[in-house]
Amino acid sequence: MVDSVDALIHCAGTVRGLSLSDFATANINGVSSLVKVLNNQPNPPRLLFISSLAARMPGISNYANSKRLGEIILDNDAHQIHWTILRPAAIYGDGDREMKPLLDLLKKGISLQFSAPTSRFSLIDVDDVARATLQWLTNGVAEHEIIELDDGFPGGYSWNDISEIASDVFQRPVYRVAVPRFFLNTFAVLSELFAVTTKQSPMLTRGKIRELTWHDWACHQIRQEQIQHWQPEIQFEQGLRKLYAMD
Repeated sequence: MVDSVDALIHCAGTVRGLSLSDFATANINGVSSLVKVLNNQPNPPRLLFISSLAARMPGISNYANSKRLGEIILDNDAHQIHWTILRPAAIYGDGDREMKPLLDLLKKGISLQFSAPTSRFSLIDVDDVARATLQWLTNGVAEHEIIELDDGFPGGYSWNDISEIASDVFQRPVYRVAVPRFFLNTFAVLSELFAVTTKQSPMLTRGKIRELTWHDWACHQIRQEQIQHWQPEIQFEQGLRKLYAMD
């Protein structure tokens, strides 16, 4: 039911899967169904669609393609709806299960490096995403815009930045370990075969490897001017300290 609703947030999403159809239920069909319902409302509420930075590279994986197709549905079909798309960078923080194992390794002094040393990537703490969402609900005008969200670290992080920050936070040496692409692809193929055999949804696929090894996941937009009264408050150093309760 969306009667008498001022705003809606579509935050459902599928992140595990092999084929495009594995991601379609939430990332594509869910958006389409919601748009159809809202289009039938005399005064449809504003809509915030939580997408992903991966959507700007739809050819890189089925997950990225599914998020982009969800965005395209809004652009093509939601003409009567005031909507905004948020594309967060890699989200970490309390409740995260995908990045947490890598951050635990950082705490132990190991930084796994999946892409070239010159790669850049943006990050954002989950609390900053929540604050951005709240500010959009309060002040957002929803004028059919796509907003990339990160923590404001200029140009995104390098692998060297991550190691140095973790070393400062945990007060220990942190060693970068480059993971060979061949090893990643081999492990992904085995993961896919296991998923097909067990009929489970894999997290690690060849598409996910292409995402992990892409050289540019840095946000390029000015976020502060697009969400009124919001600026990111937690860069990676503060985020690590908060996550591991470091003083």
